[in-house]
Amino acid sequence: MMKKIIITVLIAMCVSLCACQYTETVRPNISEEYSPYEVGIYVKDSEKEAWYNAIVKLISNQQVPYGEHGEIMGYEAPRPDEPSIACGLDMGLFDVTGDGVPELLLNMGGGSAGNDYFYVYDIFTGNIVGQIDGGGEKAWAIYYDIENNEYLPIGRYDWRSGDSGSMHYITTIAYYEEEQSYCEKGLFYSAYEYDKKQLEDENGNPVGIELDIEKVVFKVEGKPCGFQEYHYKLTDFFQNHSLIPDTGLRLFYWSDVSEKDDSNQERAEKMAKMLLYGSGQQFVKKRN
Repeated sequence: MMKKIIITVLIAMCVSLCACQYTETVRPNISEEYSPYEVGIYVKDSEKEAWYNAIVKLISNQQVPYGEHGEIMGYEAPRPDEPSIACGLDMGLFDVTGDGVPELLLNMGGGSAGNDYFYVYDIFTGNIVGQIDGGGEKAWAIYYDIENNEYLPIGRYDWRSGDSGSMHYITTIAYYEEEQSYCEKGLFYSAYEYDKKQLEDENGNPVGIELDIEKVVFKVEGKPCGFQEYHYKLTDFFQNHSLIPDTGLRLFYWSDVSEKDDSNQERAEKMAKMLLYGSGQQFVKKRN
């Protein structure tokens, strides 16, 4: 009986100690001083009203094709005397300029390879302020640069060159004085060329394709380098840059948010609401 009591007490003590240790592990007492993110870095919904009105006005004036006998002769906006956007595909919001206000990204498409190419519009003036590449949703996001204590736009996306090759990009965005435009600035680049082989069964019938890597190219900030240097610097980069949660670019087609019978104004309002309030994407405030 005494042994049972002692064992029971020991088990209870172990459970208690484990519980205390578990609590310390999952809920550490970390002060804000050591937090990688500032408190309240996200723009509140109440602060987006001016953005909403500007976005609705701009995207409700999207250009549409015109022509004769099925041939496109040009593109015209419903309100020709006001700022408009091109006849593109899906669209999203992302702070390209780093001023705390997102720009409108209009995807102009890249074919079946899934390569995205965006016009970047100032939502208030309607001017094109840049052109950047991409590759689907969340290809662009905001990262925290731990070493320099700043936020950076980082793009991570893959492009394909048919079935003969693929490229992986890690880029940021820079302003180029000569072009007076924002564009991506390469950080890390790797490219793979494939040797395509047709697979056949025992009867000589084609059953698939096998791709063998024939050539690999690595670059860091535009300069060719070897495999080891590339991965060393890539590892160092991600040790010093942390993804800010929920800042990934979200993209929507008109058909995702509106009906065919909606007017330009109605569908613009629905799209603006989705981009600003319904997508779950967060926008980081400008740092003072």
